[in-house]
Amino acid sequence: MTTYGTLGDLSDAQLQTALDRFGLGRLVRAEAFTEGLFGKNVGLVTDTGRWVLRGQPWAADTPDEQFRRERFWASRIRAACDVPVPWPFHIEPDPTLFGWPYQLTPWMPGEQERNAVGAVAVARAAADLRRVTFRAFGDWSPVTDDIEPFAGTAEEWLRARTQRWIDRCAAGSRALTDADLAFVDALYPTDLDGVVPTYVHHDLKVGNCVCIDGAVSGLFDLGEGLIGDPIEDLARTCWDLARDDPALVGTFVRYEDAAGVRVPLDRLWAYVVFDLLVIWEFATRPEQSWLDDHPTFEAWVTAFGADVAGALEISRR
Repeated sequence: MTTYGTLGDLSDAQLQTALDRFGLGRLVRAEAFTEGLFGKNVGLVTDTGRWVLRGQPWAADTPDEQFRRERFWASRIRAACDVPVPWPFHIEPDPTLFGWPYQLTPWMPGEQERNAVGAVAVARAAADLRRVTFRAFGDWSPVTDDIEPFAGTAEEWLRARTQRWIDRCAAGSRALTDADLAFVDALYPTDLDGVVPTYVHHDLKVGNCVCIDGAVSGLFDLGEGLIGDPIEDLARTCWDLARDDPALVGTFVRYEDAAGVRVPLDRLWAYVVFDLLVIWEFATRPEQSWLDDHPTFEAWVTAFGADVAGALEISRR
């Protein structure tokens, strides 16, 4: 038995059985991944190729929903653009073997690039992903295994999704103050009419890509995908890059401008703030202590987002 992150102790015999389920060859070695997805990935090298096993130990109510969601978006991306994503998606919903469902996908080649090369590579991928469009804003449905259109306007769709995170903060983390709510409310874009409903990866960042020769050779973690405003997909990349080097944010946005997008900075900043609600909800749960020095959401965003906001302005100089 070998311990693999949060998946626990797994035997070579179990891993071989998983490979046999889909005819993926004889196991040569298994490698624990030290980063990403809370230790739920294991690399498997076989005599026929390289694969990634991902487990789902925390989804008793919807055991394979996340896997099906990722498979759906991978299929859509492959059909519409050239960004490489793992395919095929082999899914086993039966938890008998490991105690949880699992999936097997190809181990994509390349290296992570947390530098200007990576920033440009992700920018190029973001531009290409705009070719994945739909007739309306919406989200994937586990019932139909297709996109469920949102009935309202683009702004109503954005408000509804943002409100869900505000409600989660109030339910189990640190609720937003009245001033926080006013701060968020003032940021909602009013220029969304005419926006083409487009695939939004929603966790697009250098940490979810590998690159070869300055281009993305593998894009992962498709489980947060939805159909929305493509500018929204730049937000997480910006604040993630700013943690390493704010200058990389300028590199990223300038490439988007050069690709013909002409990024609306006010709208992008609004999406950065909305996305940070996701982090706030997690980081202020009772068992966490990340943000004890910041009593309100606005105070934290003002401090954390200063480098992002400054880099966005510099990108246009």
